[in-house]
Formats: sequence, structure tokens, C-alpha cells
Amino acid sequence: MGKEKRKALRLKTRLQVDCKLKDQTEPIQASCIEISKGGTSLSLPEELPKGKDVELEICLPSGSKICTHGEVVWTKGTTADKEAIVTGIKFTKMDTWNTQKIMGYIGAVAGVI
Repeated sequence: MGKEKRKALRLKTRLQVDCKLKDQTEPIQASCIEISKGGTSLSLPEELPKGKDVELEICLPSGSKICTHGEVVWTKGTTADKEAIVTGIKFTKMDTWNTQKIMGYIGAVAGVI
């Protein structure tokens, strides 16, 4: 196994996400299964090409939304129920406000703030 490359605290979670490739008009409904200030793992009904830019709208339990951009960095096949593709997204255009919202959510759920 390779050495862990993550530098930020990651939280296992279930959040609704709208994921849209730049050439799509309708978003793909996805589920966030892990999130950190640097990126997210999504469960998607279809595979996204590695290197593609995506627009994300992540819905927090409070009703607040995080709108950001990312890049597909990996795909690991299907989830345990074999109904979705697990995909890693690295955030590429995250403003300070949205970063703070993510860190506040992670801290609140993980009990570190």
C-alpha cells in the first residue's frame, strides 16, 4: 500500500451534491462520502473522466450550500452496493468563505471545535 498523502482532516459523511461537467446543462446527482478542505470523495451514478473540471454544489445539513470547482483526480470503481462509482475530486477554486464553511462543518461533526 502507498503512503497516505492527505494533509487535511477528512470526515466520512453523507451530503447531497450536484456535480456538473462544464459541457453539461443538467447536474449529476451525487453523494459526498468524505470531505476535507482540499477535496471530496463522491458516489456517482456514472464515471467522470480523470482530469475533467467539475462544478460542485454541496448541500450542508444546515441548508447552507458550498459552490466550488474541482478536478477529477481518481476513480475507484463501484461502491459496496455496486450501484455507484466512487470518484475523488480536488477542489481547485475554493474561496475563503467556503473553506471556512467546510472546516466548520467538519469541526462540528467531528467534535474538534
